[in-house]
Amino acid sequence: MRPVRMAALVAVLAAATIPARAQVPSAGAGIGMDSSADAYWETTQDVSDTQVRISVRYLAASAGRNGWSEVFTGSMLCDKTDDGGGGGDPGMGPRDPESPPLPGDVEPVPCVVENWAQGWADPGSFTFKMNPLLLRSAHLEGTYWMQSYDDEGNPIDDGRETIVVADWTPDGRIQRGGGTQSFHSGCTVFASDYEGAYRQAVAAATFDEVDFGPSTFAGMGSGLGVDVQFEC
Repeated sequence: MRPVRMAALVAVLAAATIPARAQVPSAGAGIGMDSSADAYWETTQDVSDTQVRISVRYLAASAGRNGWSEVFTGSMLCDKTDDGGGGGDPGMGPRDPESPPLPGDVEPVPCVVENWAQGWADPGSFTFKMNPLLLRSAHLEGTYWMQSYDDEGNPIDDGRETIVVADWTPDGRIQRGGGTQSFHSGCTVFASDYEGAYRQAVAAATFDEVDFGPSTFAGMGSGLGVDVQFEC
């Protein structure tokens, strides 16, 4: 959204939500833009006539007002499905409920977790760059503190540092969407407008200098929100 439209939207929302009965003693407005990218790698290896090993890696980063980045790795043994592949839920272990869902989920079949680890990068230990309007590319460099867990979610080591470098390139057209909502409660009136953009991508990354090549799935996205609140 262009700056001119952002300013105009704030004015329109303010005019639309001020009660008609005189002057509003207090009012507030906020504008925020977030940009993020994620990528997922999945490989399948035959272990026997009846089982396959599924290995996954997931990487996500955000450059919003509260920037964050996380890494997930793991592997599991799964019974083969009728088509010869493996099943199960690649999203092993606890994850942030606000994190993007892992693609490629299928109906679960018996699987045994072999290992999995999750890591986070502190705001000062990673760099994430992306143009939130054009979604033409993204670049991430970070140092993550990885913690390994057993199949019940208990830590099994003291943790370790992992260095990740990743690049995203577009692999599709930009899709846009958004909406507006408003409500009031007592003497408080709130209005919000959000516009988002998403673009499918291909990511290439190295984990501790090990090249993982093209991703199974990746995407880049951005969103702009305008919030206006009035209280009497």
